[in-house]
Amino acid sequence: MIYDDCVLIVLMKCKNGIQHRKNSCQDGVTGTNCPIPAGWNWTYQFQVKDQIGSFFYFSSLGFQRAAGGYGGIMVNNRDVIPVPFGMPDEDITLFISDWNLEKNIESGTSLGNPDGVLFNGLGPYRFDENLVPDGITYQIINVAPGISL
Repeated sequence: MIYDDCVLIVLMKCKNGIQHRKNSCQDGVTGTNCPIPAGWNWTYQFQVKDQIGSFFYFSSLGFQRAAGGYGGIMVNNRDVIPVPFGMPDEDITLFISDWNLEKNIESGTSLGNPDGVLFNGLGPYRFDENLVPDGITYQIINVAPGISL
């Protein structure tokens, strides 16, 4: 499927690197938008036409980020627009993030230093493994939305 417009349902997010065509005021950072009331949502609509590449979004608020408010956005090229480089056989997004104890998140005070590190949302004893066969080209996107890395 080909989409020239992207709809992203979020709480309060930043989308790093994506140009906000036709709606630069919807950056999501505090002060550029009115606050989204508790229990409500906001749908961001922005055009990603011809902006191929790997991007990520994350919450501007530390508590939302600590609760998992981040992710990857992959924008592929349209078939009618050739790219000057070979395309990978597969994309792998690797998220390295801070881990905070739930009691620290729920306390409502400053999070301080994280209690650990997560890889793709998993802790130290449940790492995912990716077997990579020989002869296949992968594109790996390393996203570290936390404060510790």
